[in-house]
Amino acid sequence: MLDRKEINLDLSNKCTLECPKCARSQYLNKKEVPGNFLSDHDWSLIRDYFKCVNFCGVFSDPIMHPKLPEMLRDCFERNIKTHIHVAASQKPKDFFEECFKANPKARWVFGIDGLPSDSHKHRVNQDGEKLFEMMKLSKKYVARTVWQYIIFNYNEHTIEEAIQMAKDLQVEFLLQKSARFTPNDPLRPSEEYVLRRDNNGYNSDSQWSHERKNAKR
Repeated sequence: MLDRKEINLDLSNKCTLECPKCARSQYLNKKEVPGNFLSDHDWSLIRDYFKCVNFCGVFSDPIMHPKLPEMLRDCFERNIKTHIHVAASQKPKDFFEECFKANPKARWVFGIDGLPSDSHKHRVNQDGEKLFEMMKLSKKYVARTVWQYIIFNYNEHTIEEAIQMAKDLQVEFLLQKSARFTPNDPLRPSEEYVLRRDNNGYNSDSQWSHERKNAKR
């Protein structure tokens, strides 16, 4: 495990979304989530050691870091395996495009939970239709594009439609169940779509996620 040299990064304490189950929600009554932007110095230490970098924030969205294009370029030049998970949509198209161009080998995962017009029901403050367009744009520049779709009660009936949309766009479709639902959660889907735990962890018949790769390139 120690030989893997892989790291997951929270690049900052910034995100424009207010997803109700996010770790950020514990700070709703405070002015700001603790933390700051990852510094140039700290990034230089990371890029020269790790062989795989996951830009997948727990308290932030990587797209919010102003130097993300430079970091992605560094990864490309050093042949670092790179994954970027985004859900925030507030950055302009030019910034997204700059990021895509910076690392053609990168894998981008877009958190759009439902059809683009519905995703904001969980991803509060997200412009799902704009992010969907950014996902489509990424296809021109990057190695892999993934549509991540977490199942909720408002989107469980549009799964097949979304799968067809992903197939038409030739992007991978990642369908995910969640274990974060409470019994009275207003977004809780049908029981078949709720991830359950037993004494051994997650039930074998209810895995964390399953992926459908449509129209592989």
